[in-house]
Amino acid sequence: MSGTVPAQNAPRPAESGALHRVLVSSAVVLLLAGLGSLGVILAAAMTGAPVWTGFMGLAWFCFPISFVLMVVLMAGSIRRRRSS
Repeated sequence: MSGTVPAQNAPRPAESGALHRVLVSSAVVLLLAGLGSLGVILAAAMTGAPVWTGFMGLAWFCFPISFVLMVVLMAGSIRRRRSS
């Protein structure tokens, strides 16, 4: 057989664009902020202490925003794979 590599196993170009890195970083940071605030909310609920409303806002907004960012990144990855 010839030593050719099938098209499926060909190396893909690295996704190292600045926008891609910013989107991935912001999705991870928002997810960690949401998880941290959720942990604070749960700990405060267990002790019966009042919770600062900022933690509630972080939990309400960070999770959906990071989810949307991850969906956008996944859609971009699918689009790049189909075009190559």
